[in-house]
Order: sequence, then structure tokens, then C-alpha cells
Amino acid sequence: MMLKTINHQSLNIQHNGSSFIKILDEPLEMPHSSTYNSLRLQDISMLDFQSRISMVFRAIARDKGVRLPLRGGEYGVEILLKSKRSNDDLSLLETTKAIIDGINSEVIENDAAIFHVKVRKVNKSIKVRAKNKPSDELDVSIKELNANRSALDFAGLTTHLSLKKSPYLIDGVDAELFYPHIELIHYDISEALRVDGFNIVTSIGALKMCFEGSVISKDLDNMAKTYTPILNELHNDYTRNIEELELIKIPQSKDKANVSISLK
Repeated sequence: MMLKTINHQSLNIQHNGSSFIKILDEPLEMPHSSTYNSLRLQDISMLDFQSRISMVFRAIARDKGVRLPLRGGEYGVEILLKSKRSNDDLSLLETTKAIIDGINSEVIENDAAIFHVKVRKVNKSIKVRAKNKPSDELDVSIKELNANRSALDFAGLTTHLSLKKSPYLIDGVDAELFYPHIELIHYDISEALRVDGFNIVTSIGALKMCFEGSVISKDLDNMAKTYTPILNELHNDYTRNIEELELIKIPQSKDKANVSISLK
């Protein structure tokens, strides 16, 4: 264990030298990057992708007699991406973020109710008849964790997988927000790990992140967005190359709060 002073407080960090990191602190969540009343222009391809996901789920829910959005309880989301596109073109983390945002509000009332996300990407060429047709496939399953049963799911949706993209702010930079104690924390943590001998030995594989503490109201993808830059500082663009991702949040008392990062 090492002790590092960050943001005027002592932070305990554990690691095994190459594939496991544990930060003994309350998990932080990346806030919104702009004010709520800012005028935004969203990426059209991303919006089309997200709209298609919610449309498919609405149709399935209607056929099954399920009322949307899903309210209360704890949910898990399993995602399978099938594509021949390279990791440079299809970041697993940013694609997951886009899918979760597509589910939020219309399918699951609040994505803070998502306690488990598991994503896998497989290389697969999708047969299409025309060059302008989508060449990716998507499977998504939403599970009720407490009841251990499937709530809604679909498989084999032919689409063009899209990444999460930041909106263009019509108000300009005046509407942008900056949280240095959160957005810059990865620099201090990664430097402390590097000095202490931590060295990532692989660039392709699986990433598992578990967030324990006061996390009930926090979004999994936004917590992941806070801590994955640590890995990119330690190994250039590490998260761009992952092909399996698992995110978990577990409510815990303050004395048990931590963030654990496992690389496989």
C-alpha cells in the first residue's frame, strides 16, 4: 500500500505491480461538462443509433405488455457488439456510453438504477447487400438483478454502432464546466503508481471496474469515465484496445469505500 496526497487529502492506493489497482476512497463521478440550460447540437449519427435502440426496446415492451420506462429496482445490462471495425474506430468504452445513454430515460427511468454492465466485442463481418447498409450487429439484454430474471432483450440488430460524442455548445466556452479535482485526479494517481513500479504488461484484453461506497445515485459509465484515464496515462490509449468490459457498483459504508480496477 502507498499513501499519496491528492487534493489536500491522503489517498491509500494498493496494487500488484501490473494488473490490479485499488483506490481506498469514495468513488468519484464525472459531472456534466456544461450547464443544463446550455444550447447543444448533438451528433446526428449518435442520436440515430440511440433512437434505434430505444425504438426496438419500446416495440418489444409493447409486445410483452411491459410498461416503460422501467422504474425502481436494480438492473444489469449485457451488451454484445459484433463488428469488423478496428478498435481505433470502435472504442468499447465510448460505444457502451452511447448505448447506456440510449437506454436512459425512455427504457430505464434513471440509468443510476444500472448496477452492472458487461460488454463484449467480437470481430465479425456482417453480410450486407448494399455498401451503404449498416455493417454491425448489436445484442442488448436488460436484467432485473434482484429477481434474477430478464426484463427486456433483443439480439441481432443490424445497425451502425456509434460512439458517445460530446455535443457542440452553441453558447461557446462560457457554458463549459471544469472540475479539476475530478478531471485531473488521474494524473496524480497514475504518476504515483508509475513511481511505485506499476507497469501494464498488455494492451489488449479485459477490464473490470468495481465501485463501492455511496454509489446508489451515481452512474456507472460516469464513474468509469473518471478512472479509466489512469490506465491511458500508464499505457498509451489502453482503454481503446479492450475487448471486454465489466462495470459494477456496490453500495457500502464510507469506511469500506473503494475503486478496484482489474486487467486481464
